[in-house]
This record gives sequence, C-alpha cells and structure tokens, in this order.
Amino acid sequence: MLSRKTINKRKAAVLLTGLFAVVAAALFATSFVHSAYSAYDEEMKMVAFKGEVTSIDPDAKTFTVRSLESAKSESAITLKGELTFAMDEWTKVKQCDEDKVFSDLKVGDHVSVSYHEKEGKSLADSIAIEALGKKC
Repeated sequence: MLSRKTINKRKAAVLLTGLFAVVAAALFATSFVHSAYSAYDEEMKMVAFKGEVTSIDPDAKTFTVRSLESAKSESAITLKGELTFAMDEWTKVKQCDEDKVFSDLKVGDHVSVSYHEKEGKSLADSIAIEALGKKC
C-alpha cells in the first residue's frame, strides 16, 4: 500500500504536468496569433491622407485627392502631392457621422482618407468628408 506522502507527490506531479500542458498550449496559440497578426499588419499598413478631391471616375470607382497645406499634422507624416484612391465594397464614406455613398463625393470636397496599399493601388478604407460651412 502506498503512503499518503507518495500519493500526494503523485497528485502534485499530475497537476504540474497538466499545468505545463495548458501553459504550453497557450504559448503555442499566442505565437500563432502573433505571427498571423504580424503578417496582416505588414500587408495592411494604414495611412491617412487629407486634401481636396480634384477628380472622380465613377466607372472605375476611383478619385484623386490633392493634399492641402492645412493638412499638416504634428503627430503624423504629411504626404504632399496628389494620390488616386480606389474603392471597394468595404470602403466606408461618412460625413458628420452620417453614412454616405461614393456618389455623394464631389470635386472640391475636403476629405480625410484612411487607406492601405494593395496590389500597387491605394485602396481607401474610409473617407471622411469634411462639412465645410456645416455644423455636424
């Protein structure tokens, strides 16, 4: 017959083995998620661009924005020049927290575009149309 001390040692060993297995599984899962997130982050780096809409191509669902001097920001890199953005079904368009659609975008609108590069194109994720002269 086993002594009480031996039984307690075996219980402790079983508990430690189980605990080790849980910790190892958690570390494995965490490293997998981190790797997947890192790959996503590398591919989907978001950038913001502010400026005035200079042209719109409704057939191609693209629009061009020229940066404005007032778009400079202390906390972000300011891109200068013109950029043409493509849109897809996931692009969100808003003005004063109100949902809008691509056809609401007009030449001359001041916008802030969050976008990422995909297959050599600047793909707009969100477009915020500034309400010039309007109260939100």
